[in-house]
Amino acid sequence: MGGSPSARGAGNMVNLNGVLYFMGGETPARVDTATVWALDTRVSGSTWVAKAPMRESRTHFGAGIVDGKIYIFGGQMNHDADGIIWPMPLAPFEVLVISLNPNEAESARAAEELATELAGRGLDVLYDDRD
Repeated sequence: MGGSPSARGAGNMVNLNGVLYFMGGETPARVDTATVWALDTRVSGSTWVAKAPMRESRTHFGAGIVDGKIYIFGGQMNHDADGIIWPMPLAPFEVLVISLNPNEAESARAAEELATELAGRGLDVLYDDRD
């Protein structure tokens, strides 16, 4: 069997009827990908073949097979140096409010007022008031 077409991490692989499908992941340069590769393990000497890509680049996601179809769910779609940029349907909250100086009364008050105002507008707010 041929090796993988290129280095990838944080993707997912499933076996559908003897064909391995490796989907998504990121390159060593941490670039998210939407690529899909297939390897037919039933054929001696087979190599990885590019398939139609996923609709969006994605890493760290789940994958499963139902009724002969591959489904992917969740995961990370894009990130920056600070970590995951959550897709809104999966994000634990919509807005994070922090005070840059919580020990200063005016800064803490302004942050709390902003969190209250945003929550009043219907947003799901996490107000982090830790020191």
